[in-house]
Amino acid sequence: MQCKLNFWSKPKSFQTKQLKVNYSLSFLKGTTLDYFKLYVANDPENEPTWLNDYELFIKELLINFGPYNMMDDVEVELEQLIMKENHKATKFFIDFYQLASLLQYNDEGLY
Repeated sequence: MQCKLNFWSKPKSFQTKQLKVNYSLSFLKGTTLDYFKLYVANDPENEPTWLNDYELFIKELLINFGPYNMMDDVEVELEQLIMKENHKATKFFIDFYQLASLLQYNDEGLY
């Protein structure tokens, strides 16, 4: 989300998909960085297409580092969502609606 906000706020700085990929790569750390570093350091003639295409880069990132089954993970999070004593109701509602928006449930299902 933070990358997208920067892309939107500075469109002239990110006019190509490759610039978006390069910028996004600069935020990676640990195992994720190690995975992508292998491709960045390789021969430019053999570089993968996702290195120059932001949408393909995001797909590569999600395939290798995203959740196995996002819907199941969100359902579990939603079921475990509680409002702690030191929380305000607003925080609970924001958390609830963020999770609910990822699921395709109708009001009855959410209830």
